[in-house]
Amino acid sequence: MISKILIVEDSQTERTRLNTLLSKAGYNTITAENGEVAVEEAKKNIPDLILMDVNMPVMDGFAATRALRSNNSTKDIPVVMVTAKDQKADK
Repeated sequence: MISKILIVEDSQTERTRLNTLLSKAGYNTITAENGEVAVEEAKKNIPDLILMDVNMPVMDGFAATRALRSNNSTKDIPVVMVTAKDQKADK
């Protein structure tokens, strides 16, 4: 059962929105503003699921996921990549 979710989003507005939505649904949430912080939070808190933005400063979602997969304590945590990009040029 998923109870702890790490939200990784560089937009404060989106991070807050997701945090509020998931908290109201009964999930424990942890937030991070970029991939580098996300990797550290995941190592400390071992979430059940990670919602990861793709495009972020410092470390993007792909690099963060590679870092998570290379660590024994975080390699099996499911990661769902999310993005606001929806234009054909973005695909």
